[in-house]
Amino acid sequence: TEKNSDNLLIHHSRNTEKKQWAETQVLTISGVARVFVTKRQLLAALGDFPKAWRLLLEHIEKLSLASTAEVSLAALKSFHEMVVTGEDTPGDVDSTKWHAAWKSWVSIGKKSTVINIEALKSTTDPVLPSQAFVTALAHIFPLLFTHIKAEFEEEDLESLTSVVLSLIHVPVITDSELGYILAGNDDSLLPLHQSVIKCISVIESHALTAKQSLLPGVFRLYEKLCSLVHTLPLGSELCQVKGLYPNKFVLTGERMLLAMGRLYEKTYNLQVVVDKNVMLDIVNCVRIPMKKKYSCARQSSWRIAKEVFLSVISTALCGEGEESAEKKASAKVWNVVSDALDSFLFSEFKPPQDRTPEELKEDELIDCDIIEFLKEKVLLQPSLFPHEFLLSIMVILNKGSIHSASQTKNSDLNQNIDSYLTIREDFARICFETLLQFSLLENDDEQMNGNHDLMSISNLSLKGEDEKITNKLAVTSLLYRFKEVLKKYVADEQLHHPVPLPAQRVSEMAFVLKAIATLISSLKKTPTEVDRRTWVQLFDLYPELVAATASRAPSVAASLKQALLQYGDLLQPPSAPN
Repeated sequence: TEKNSDNLLIHHSRNTEKKQWAETQVLTISGVARVFVTKRQLLAALGDFPKAWRLLLEHIEKLSLASTAEVSLAALKSFHEMVVTGEDTPGDVDSTKWHAAWKSWVSIGKKSTVINIEALKSTTDPVLPSQAFVTALAHIFPLLFTHIKAEFEEEDLESLTSVVLSLIHVPVITDSELGYILAGNDDSLLPLHQSVIKCISVIESHALTAKQSLLPGVFRLYEKLCSLVHTLPLGSELCQVKGLYPNKFVLTGERMLLAMGRLYEKTYNLQVVVDKNVMLDIVNCVRIPMKKKYSCARQSSWRIAKEVFLSVISTALCGEGEESAEKKASAKVWNVVSDALDSFLFSEFKPPQDRTPEELKEDELIDCDIIEFLKEKVLLQPSLFPHEFLLSIMVILNKGSIHSASQTKNSDLNQNIDSYLTIREDFARICFETLLQFSLLENDDEQMNGNHDLMSISNLSLKGEDEKITNKLAVTSLLYRFKEVLKKYVADEQLHHPVPLPAQRVSEMAFVLKAIATLISSLKKTPTEVDRRTWVQLFDLYPELVAATASRAPSVAASLKQALLQYGDLLQPPSAPN
């Protein structure tokens, strides 16, 4: 001001007492923090330095909770400056100062993210931490961790998990931060999410190299963040920013799924991971998006979950040797695995109407790959798994081996042929062939002659005990499925006479009849290894085969002849009564 004037010039952004006081607080906390940083060695020589350090942290904590965004963000910037330039020196022996800084960081994270969602819904001027604030807070942790990692325990990891989840769940309900949070492209993460991933990565690296006891907690944090692929954070319905929910959060959840799978590949054989049954937790985590499948917000979510699921199972079976999978993973794990497979392969959610035939074919190939995976990893070494799990796999193959399994009860096969043809024909065939492949007791080239549609089994190399386990389950499942196909085909053909059934149904029936002939031929090779129940099931097929002789389809008649001729050796006079 001029000496001869009584007027005072004030910048328009500082034209109220509140704004002026906020500016005073910002300048004061920044200046004090800068003094502590630049004169740290001198201050450390003073006897009351620890007390002064804690007092400064208290002020930073208090100001970071201020209602003025400018003040709270300035407090975090001062905190960041103290941490980033606060390298320990030989004369700095007071490690308690970093423990105090860690406690302050946790306190700020918990107190600043206490949010009443109901109150937010009823107010027109909500007060929330800005995305810049929560991102800055998350950005401080990796720098702070370098000073506290030696004393970082499981309880501290739980506190970190609580703060990270609270930061993720801070709602964004205004568009004032669009320039900050939507600076990247559609496939880029939010700055907050990038900082959170950095926080987890430093913990993961430390756990892998120095403190393995932290690994179960890291997995739990990953699992909670993976839920973003199917569960939106609290308050997301209040957001007015298009594209933020659920896209950005689902993208983060997918990154967490992949990171969790990679970490398990590195640590699956560590004792702490085995003892905490981490495999069960991971399978429980990924089976939710697998079950939701087409109802996921992003169609890539269930694909990634499936990849992680198969990777975890395959990894868990690596290096089994003489140790069975049942010992390495409890029976409960395999129950969850079978449930996940069933809910994924036979999802209750149908494909979207706008999904093209090419995309549906790609989805079907994914299902076929899973059956190939089960064949290679499970059915070829059944002695490694619980009997109940093997039985559940046979049930899955049963359900998948029939084309009409997904057909509605009242559907008209002649009026809805287009709809019928969308059924997964290749998937049904591979399920059927897998059942047949593991039901043959011997590899006889003669029994395959004329049945070129049937899968060759010359590449099988099962051990004797494995063969018995798999064969018995497969034969029982196969015979049950044969009977279902025969009964339904005969009934549908009679119902729709004189209009023929679709070519797909006729082809399926001919395939089943050829498979019956092949199976009977195989069973007759080693009759002593076939139990009485299997023979009874086989004889129960005969009336259904006779009923099928009324079919007018030439391919069905030719295949039916082969099946009926196989019963010739099974016919014998009834035994005389005693």
